[in-house]
Amino acid sequence: MDWSSLSLTDESGTTTYTADGFSETVVLDSGTTISRVPSDAFASLSQYFNLQARSASDGSTIYYVDCNIASSEGSIDFGFPGLTIQVPFSELALTTESRSLMF
Repeated sequence: MDWSSLSLTDESGTTTYTADGFSETVVLDSGTTISRVPSDAFASLSQYFNLQARSASDGSTIYYVDCNIASSEGSIDFGFPGLTIQVPFSELALTTESRSLMF
């Protein structure tokens, strides 16, 4: 499927984080909690959500987000030709064993 935009919608409106003409071929999998986005778009989202990076024991990086995201109004919007999938902020974070939220 052709992915054509990544936007964020909140109480102040919609901000698009991909350039005009952006296009990536993707496979949609509703059974996973992982989303891959271009690094420049991730940097913007990281700043918006004030993500805190921590190294995991396996060398990977885990990003933590403020717990208030679960009750915040807004969505990340994945645009495809003729379709936009809006993912509410509350669905972007996973509760960890320590009861913090991971983005």
